[in-house]
Amino acid sequence: MDPGPVMRLLSSPFFVFLLLAAGTVRTGEQHPWNDKRVYYVVAQGGKLREKGYFVRRIGSWRKAPCVVIEEDRFYFLEGESLTPARSVKVRSITTLDGLAIQRHEETIIGGSGRETIVVEDGEAHFDNSNPSYGEPFVLPAPAGLVFDVNGEWLAAQSPRIGAEYEARVLERRARKVRIETVSIRERLSSGGDPSVWIAEFNSPGRTPMFARFTSDGRLIRLESGSLIYQVVGRDDFELGRVPRESSLPPLPGETVAAAPELAPPVPALTPIHQASPVPAESDGGVPAGLSIPAWDGFAWMALRANPSGLWNGAFPDSAYSRLEYDASGVVVVSFRNAPRAGADAVLPMTASPDVAAFLSATPQLPAADPAIIGAARLATLDEGTQREERNALRAVSFLAGWINQNISPLPWNGGASPPARTLADRAGDALSAARLFAAMVRTLGAPSLVCQGLLVRSGRAIPHAWSEVWIDDVWIPVDVAVNRVGLPAGYILAERSRPDGDFYGDFPSILRSPGAELILLSAGRETPDGEIVRLVAGEHRTYAWARGEWLANLYWGFALRLPPGWIGSARMDSVEASDPESLAWIKCEALPGDFVADRTALEDMISGLRRNLGRFRLVDSRVTAFDADGAMPALFADFSSRAEGANLRCRQYFLPRRQRAFRISFWAPINRFDEFAPAFDRMLASWEF
Repeated sequence: MDPGPVMRLLSSPFFVFLLLAAGTVRTGEQHPWNDKRVYYVVAQGGKLREKGYFVRRIGSWRKAPCVVIEEDRFYFLEGESLTPARSVKVRSITTLDGLAIQRHEETIIGGSGRETIVVEDGEAHFDNSNPSYGEPFVLPAPAGLVFDVNGEWLAAQSPRIGAEYEARVLERRARKVRIETVSIRERLSSGGDPSVWIAEFNSPGRTPMFARFTSDGRLIRLESGSLIYQVVGRDDFELGRVPRESSLPPLPGETVAAAPELAPPVPALTPIHQASPVPAESDGGVPAGLSIPAWDGFAWMALRANPSGLWNGAFPDSAYSRLEYDASGVVVVSFRNAPRAGADAVLPMTASPDVAAFLSATPQLPAADPAIIGAARLATLDEGTQREERNALRAVSFLAGWINQNISPLPWNGGASPPARTLADRAGDALSAARLFAAMVRTLGAPSLVCQGLLVRSGRAIPHAWSEVWIDDVWIPVDVAVNRVGLPAGYILAERSRPDGDFYGDFPSILRSPGAELILLSAGRETPDGEIVRLVAGEHRTYAWARGEWLANLYWGFALRLPPGWIGSARMDSVEASDPESLAWIKCEALPGDFVADRTALEDMISGLRRNLGRFRLVDSRVTAFDADGAMPALFADFSSRAEGANLRCRQYFLPRRQRAFRISFWAPINRFDEFAPAFDRMLASWEF
């Protein structure tokens, strides 16, 4: 298809309006993109043609409130994807509803030129100071004349699949108005609200365009023929990279970088073997705004809760979370819950009468069932001495690990299976697994109960259940689903069970309430020095942290220390470091997805390296353990390649994890590899997960 019409659209100041006016800013309301950079790239036939960013902020024009939009975009020479041919700076002013351009200025860097558009009294006045824009002219401007088709306009139409709309679009250079038809083709789920609409734009004699908008009117992708416009993150913008996957990109956010650019990136590898996905806890749950894959690394989270009445009645203040109130409603603050018990406490526990009730065998927690007693003893058996573990904390940890490894997770179904059935089937939902664990703990002589509530994870707050064990006068939380004794922030308690293991209320029904939602406002993560670093999910979206020699990626949850003299930076998906000469570099990056560490995965990884790297030669590869005690299985490869115009050698670890994986790579010139290797070993020793 001929991309010419779309290229004209992209190079027009009205395309700026198309993508900037797509979100609404109304009086008294803070737009989520206000005063923050939003990045985009434009590619044709897979080659970068343009990239840019824009910032929109609240201002005033002629004493009236308005939105001021400032944009920088860069064009590139044919065949030289990272060499800019020219830069264009654009400044626009729109009404608060984002529909009418009141003033527009455009300046070409390297030359001079400005065009101003002022809409007044039913007329659009165009004043051009550069001959390339044409002569000044005036057009009548009835309602809609200068409205380019955009997401806000579509959202206001209450779109439905199959519906078709017409819009009057002004062609500035052609000095005419054309009629454009818009058809709603499809509605997609984006993993949470808002959903995504696909719309087709058609004009007589022009190439059709397909656009993706969120339901609140934000443009995130535009396609026509071989041409693609896409909103991207800062890293993709800086590298001039257009994401190749067809999935919708996340909303972009700023990151904090503390060092200059590093050496060119290592070529991307083909994804390795993917394990069978773990069933989700629930097909429903409460939308929780921003997704945080590294949820298990946070000390606290603050989430806006809607509607207020629902949360007041269902989620009491507790050691897990509390409700706070401000002018806009309820905020749920979730805390890390890791109470300390005596490290030398032994089983069985001596408990007061009120706690001893949580030791009894009941239909819900059948601690006297021979099969459950046998499984508990097997799980806590010391393989070396063949004796049952009597240290309370170690025994509880062994039990939690055994259930995590031997009971397959099933979706939440609103009613738990009996513990004996869960044990026999080797499968159950979170509540079933929590009750089995509580029953097994009681067979060892420790009081236990079951909790139910929400777990904020991967963009949703899902119905969840976990347990508490009474050790040394302290109730210790345990979640066998993630094999944790002591829990990070993200757990919101609804109810603790009675001594018999059952609950008073019907918690899951609350999740079906209309409009129930949680929006992440902020979260905190602890540094090695004990400082709590604050992640801001709203205006700034700070996901990476760099302080001195400590680099942390808060979004994915990993960090490292720089070797002396090396420089580094923390990014949205990685932390990176290079030696002072920029000859060797180390990159720790996050890869979303479920992976396994086995021989098949290793062979797939090596095959991907061979396909993607020139003159590849394998030195060593194996399935290994990343840490000393073998708890973190990993894939290891040592190879050489001619990449980036130099003969390089690389050592690479691939650490598969549920919902995420990490790739740690060390590249250096072959003839100086041994010189830089000790720095890599030092960084590996400091790596935190």
